[in-house]
Amino acid sequence: MSEPTVGVEEEYQLVDPESGALRSRADRVLRADWSEDLEAELQQTMLEIQTPPCGSAAELADVLRRRRLTAAATAAAEELEIVAAGTHPFSPWRGQSMAADDRSEALERRFGRVARTEHIFGTHVHVALPDGADPARLMTELRWLTPVLVALTASSPFFEGEDTGYASYRSIIQRRLPLTGPPPAFESMAEHEALLDALVRTGLAPDRRTVYWNVRLNPRYPTLEFRGADACPTLADVVAVTALVRAAVVHVAGGEALLPGAAEADESPAARHVLLEASEWQAARYGLDGTLAIPGRATGTEGPTGGRSIRREARRLLELLGATMERLGDATARDHLADLVERGPAADRIRAVHARDHDLVAVVDWLREESQLGLGSER
Repeated sequence: MSEPTVGVEEEYQLVDPESGALRSRADRVLRADWSEDLEAELQQTMLEIQTPPCGSAAELADVLRRRRLTAAATAAAEELEIVAAGTHPFSPWRGQSMAADDRSEALERRFGRVARTEHIFGTHVHVALPDGADPARLMTELRWLTPVLVALTASSPFFEGEDTGYASYRSIIQRRLPLTGPPPAFESMAEHEALLDALVRTGLAPDRRTVYWNVRLNPRYPTLEFRGADACPTLADVVAVTALVRAAVVHVAGGEALLPGAAEADESPAARHVLLEASEWQAARYGLDGTLAIPGRATGTEGPTGGRSIRREARRLLELLGATMERLGDATARDHLADLVERGPAADRIRAVHARDHDLVAVVDWLREESQLGLGSER
C-alpha cells in the first residue's frame, strides 16, 4: 500500500514595499500571472497558492519554494511584495476591498461585516485519505492534533497596530464564523454525512465548503484537511509541520492511537469537545506555553493556567511519530520540527523584532524577508 501524499494551500498578504501597508490589488497581480499557479481568495489583499500532491517533505519544500517565488515575482511586477503571516501587523480593514467574484459576494451577503473585516491568512494541510481507512475515525482521533498545530504555526500577535496578547490572533478572528474550531466526534461516516446533509438542507450552511472545522473531509478533494495553522513566514516551518501531520495520519490509519489510553478515559464526548475547544484557545493565546487538556490526563501543574503544556505535548508527538517521519523519508523535516518546538513559533520572533526596533514597519520588513528567504528573489 502506497503512503498518502500531502499538499498545502498558503495564503499570502500583498503589501507595499515602501510603507509595508496591506494593498487590495490581487486582481492586478492575477492578471499578470503567467503561471496559472496563483488564485484569488475572499479579499483583494490576498493571494493563494496550492501545491500538487507530494510524496515527501523534500518534494513539498521544492514545490512550495517555486510557488512562493512565482507569487513574489508576479507581485513584484505590480510593485508589491508578498508576506506569509496570519495577520497584517497594522493595516486596518477599512479601505480594503473584497474579491469581485460570485462566491465572495455570496459570502459577504451571508456573513456581512465579518466577511468584510476578515483579512486573515492561513495554511491548510491536505493529506490523502489512506486506502481502507475510516475517515470518521481519522477525523475524530486527529482533531487532538490541532492545538499543537495552532501553537507551532502562530504568526499573528499584532493586529491593527497593537499587540493583541495572542500568539495566533488569526485563530480568534476565525472563530467569529459559524462551524469553525474542532469538529465533533463521529462514530461513523453515516453520522458525519447525516450532519452535513442536515446543515445544508436547513440552510445553516449554504454548502459543505462553508463547514470550516479545523479538521474536515475536504468537500472537493479526497483529503483530510487541517485548517488551524497560520500562514508561516519560514518555509521550512511549513514543511516540518506538514510532515508531522502526514505522519500522524499514517500512524492513526495504521490502527495506532494518537493519544494512548484516551479511549479508556471517563470524559463524555461533550466534555471532550469542550476540553479540545478550550485547548485550541490556549494555543492561540499562549502558543507552545499554553495548556492542553488530554482525555484522561486533564490535570497537572504545567502551563500558565494548569494542565499539560502544549510544548511538552509537541515533544511527545515528536517521540511518538519520529520513526514514522523517518520511514516516510522526512527525517530532515523531523529534525527541523524539533528545533521549532524548542525555539517557538514565528510569533515569538515577531515580538522580538518589535521589541528591538519599536516599529511595526520593521516587523513587516522582517516578515517579507523571512517569507522570501531562499527563493532567489531576496532584495
